[in-house]
Amino acid sequence: MSAEGHQIKLILELLEAFEKSTTGDLPQEILDCIRMHGAIAVGASVAPIPGAATIGSAANVWTMYARINRKIGIELSNNILKSVASGIIANLGSYAVLLTIGEGLKFLPGVGTLVGAAIDAAILYALTVTSACIYIKALTAMAKKKLTSEEALGAEVERVLSEDKEEIKAIMREAKKSYKK
Repeated sequence: MSAEGHQIKLILELLEAFEKSTTGDLPQEILDCIRMHGAIAVGASVAPIPGAATIGSAANVWTMYARINRKIGIELSNNILKSVASGIIANLGSYAVLLTIGEGLKFLPGVGTLVGAAIDAAILYALTVTSACIYIKALTAMAKKKLTSEEALGAEVERVLSEDKEEIKAIMREAKKSYKK
């Protein structure tokens, strides 16, 4: 299943769990939000300063979560969103090696900067899309269990990260492929 297919499936599960009507534009709005933040991640990758793209990516994911929350009508503190975003990105740390290579290449003027930016763009896009899928999956699980606390969100994210490792890898692969197209 493609990354967009995973996104659509997860978003529809989330909407069903919240007993929202799917007759409106909400699923498309959430997909558009994810796409926009994917594009922001790609834009951040061209920052010629090593490390700037990685730091910007964490803020981008956190902001994406806040926008998703607003669209589905839930309120969580900025602190929990930052914590969850940092936790998800940290758990996707195996891709940090590739980011390190991309960021390191930016120390080489010209071609090194371009190649580093290309590596960063694909990885940051995939991390953003995958982070959105993990987050939506955690929100869906919370809704199905009728949990509303911020602590429950952290626990559900941890559960998704530990139980759905293969699906997360598949989403990352699909997201990287869809970026390259």
